[in-house]
Amino acid sequence: MIGNFNDTLFDDFPLKSQHTTVRLIGLEQIKSLKILPEEKAYKMKESDFEHLLLPANNVFMSNISVASVKSVMSSIKYSVLWNLYGRYVIDQTWRRDSCTNAYAYFKVLWEFEIQNAVFMCRDVDGEIYFFIFNPFSERIPEGWISHQRVLQKKGHPLTIFKRAYDRFLGPVSFCEPPVFFDKTTALGGYPIKIMELIAPVKDLPYELHEYGIQVSGTIVDTIWYSLNATMRKSYFPSSQRGTIDKAGHPAGLLKRLLQGDFDMQLNLDYERDFWRNQVYTYLESGICYLAWKDVLGEEKGFSSLFSVEIWLLLASTIAILIAVFQHQLKVSYAQVALNLLRGILGVSMFYEPKRPLDRVSFYVLVYSFIVLNLYFQSKLLSLLTAPMLKETIQCPYDLIRYRYRVFAEHRFEQYLYDTDFQYYTSRIESVKFCLDRMKSDRKAACVSDCWAGAIMVMGKEYMQLVEDEDLPKYFVHVFKDNFCLIRVYRKMYSRLFQSGILRYLQKVKIRVARSGYELKPDEGITGITLGQVKFAFYFLVYGLLGAGLTFLTEIAIREFGQKKVIKVTKAIIRRFLDKLKRYYCS
Repeated sequence: MIGNFNDTLFDDFPLKSQHTTVRLIGLEQIKSLKILPEEKAYKMKESDFEHLLLPANNVFMSNISVASVKSVMSSIKYSVLWNLYGRYVIDQTWRRDSCTNAYAYFKVLWEFEIQNAVFMCRDVDGEIYFFIFNPFSERIPEGWISHQRVLQKKGHPLTIFKRAYDRFLGPVSFCEPPVFFDKTTALGGYPIKIMELIAPVKDLPYELHEYGIQVSGTIVDTIWYSLNATMRKSYFPSSQRGTIDKAGHPAGLLKRLLQGDFDMQLNLDYERDFWRNQVYTYLESGICYLAWKDVLGEEKGFSSLFSVEIWLLLASTIAILIAVFQHQLKVSYAQVALNLLRGILGVSMFYEPKRPLDRVSFYVLVYSFIVLNLYFQSKLLSLLTAPMLKETIQCPYDLIRYRYRVFAEHRFEQYLYDTDFQYYTSRIESVKFCLDRMKSDRKAACVSDCWAGAIMVMGKEYMQLVEDEDLPKYFVHVFKDNFCLIRVYRKMYSRLFQSGILRYLQKVKIRVARSGYELKPDEGITGITLGQVKFAFYFLVYGLLGAGLTFLTEIAIREFGQKKVIKVTKAIIRRFLDKLKRYYCS
């Protein structure tokens, strides 16, 4: 209760045991708030704090000027009493012709984002009137009439409604609806200034924005559209997002948000000391590290063509074949092993099976050796053309073990705090600086968001991405101080999550992110088109076909005799020529 009250007023004030009344009148007068001689503002007595557990649900102000209301509201704004969604009653019935000040009082309350307020006054004739206001739309319960419409700073009207006191008949109280009602369910086109952060194209190798921005943007549009609000979006580089330093001072765009230049900001990193202004989005990423892959030598590269299990399987198969051929050919193991080695390398063999069934099995084995030889030859050529890479960093602490130099933006320091990485990390302005540093230093590593990191390594085989599973990263929507719409926004966002729509949007956007990004070619690298290599490809295919036909012809001549094969070949050619002649001459 605020104002110039008489102490005897509280003697008959109806109180319930579960309620606590804080009397903002006491023994010590605040001289700085003494605006008029007949009005006083006082500090709270220290004993009042002993039983104070919750913010004030009902605030009653009487016999107080507009300037005093603003001063008192500024004083209690950051106290435990402050309640943005409380019920505020201003009583000016103690003097006549006080209804003309309704807008002045409502303007002060709306500067503090207070929307549940009623103003009681007397007109010139002494009749009592009740005034309420709606800063969003002209939606009002039945029985109220429009009194005044005033444009606000955002160009949206604030509407004041009035009702005579004699309309309140029976047990209806002005502390219950229809005086106080939820005005946030229909905003009537109220403008919402939104700040979006976008990763610059030059910082990422892809044209589209970050996946988290796409999901959050869709959700935000859905919520404000359903509330009939008008969105005014501004886009800024993600490097200007700002954060809160160790002293608790905001910087960058976050400072502008707190100053009221914007109403909300999308996808800010979670700030542990800033929870009051945040709405958790249920979108999680992680802390990842970008680093170079190690180049393997030719020996290690050849051994890494197959896994250990495949190498053991090949060795076992070759050993079995050596034993089988030794039994069939009746020669030594060394001769059989040398014969198989010649087959693998594509050189003619010294010994062949004599029986037809064994020869058929042998031909299948020869074709298998040809395929295996082609695979090995292609892999060996790839080793000579481009180095084979290996992910050396298996876990984040390998960066410390191998003495990597880790670079991170300021916003990642809160995640690395109280870990070993805080002693090995250097601050940078943006991740682009770190990527440039990696081009000249193979021992440099970058701390990045896992979503953005996955985009940066996509299509770059020489880079690896390692996630720190112990450091989850949360995304939040941040609102300005005392934003009265944060509660309805949080309620609708929770309902979207409970209905499963958020999970559905995440799956859709992940699928789009994986298939929709277009890779930019690296500077200085020219690609080879298929048309430039098709001649060599066709030449290789024709050569293999010719070699296969020659091999089959040699087998046929050996099995059936040269004369019979020539006779059959001539018959096939003659029949083919006769068909061509009939086709073109008919």
